[in-house]
Amino acid sequence: MSMCKNCETYGVMEEDKVIMPCTNCARDAGFMWNGSRCFGSQGDGEVTSREYAEIYFYMVSQREGMTHEKCIELIPEESRVYYLKLILMETANL
Repeated sequence: MSMCKNCETYGVMEEDKVIMPCTNCARDAGFMWNGSRCFGSQGDGEVTSREYAEIYFYMVSQREGMTHEKCIELIPEESRVYYLKLILMETANL
């Protein structure tokens, strides 16, 4: 895998080798890395499925204007339950 700028900044590196990719490259790799389920890194270690949902909810949908429906399509199955809970919490606060 070639190293992207996000992997250089947010991934986990060992010398010039990507040990854990950024969240974008993890998504592009089908959330699999070295034979294991992986949601990528945001600079401080591996992102959990809950954190991945939060990234899409707070950063992608709100900052980039992507619809919740599109975000749910793009995130892994494990993250969808958390994403839906965030939608319910947002709706309850309206």
